[in-house]
Amino acid sequence: MDLDSVERMPYFAWRGAWPLDRAAPRPALRHVAALLDRPGRAVWIFPSGGHRPAHLRPLGFQAGIRLLTRLAPEAAVLPVAIQYAFAASPAPGAWVDIGAPVPVAGVEHAVEAGLARIDRALSGEATAFSVLVRARKCRPDQGLGARILARVRG
Repeated sequence: MDLDSVERMPYFAWRGAWPLDRAAPRPALRHVAALLDRPGRAVWIFPSGGHRPAHLRPLGFQAGIRLLTRLAPEAAVLPVAIQYAFAASPAPGAWVDIGAPVPVAGVEHAVEAGLARIDRALSGEATAFSVLVRARKCRPDQGLGARILARVRG
């Protein structure tokens, strides 16, 4: 994820996002490639450079993913499409489509196809996705947002 996005959304840094400086991307990509030094290791990549709305097209994948696959040629590339939507629920959910490994040249198309499958499921045109994690119900005065607001208010 690009440095600007990590600074705007520190949640990703807390979860291990490695910021990529677009002016000098090679050091960060080398670091990430080194993490893929043995089977069973994985990294999540935002090939568009940052976290952005899923409805924007084209997705705008950057060249960093191609360089990363050159630095770690044994690594498999799995396209992952993520969309946040309300569907029939009063709370939004994260809809995720994980595709089969693809060559790096086809990853943008594969992610767009995954987003289209999510759109069809949300509109009822396709089979619904499996529920991996159920949303936790909480009152409006609970949760992280309420705690932050309470602290700000004193």
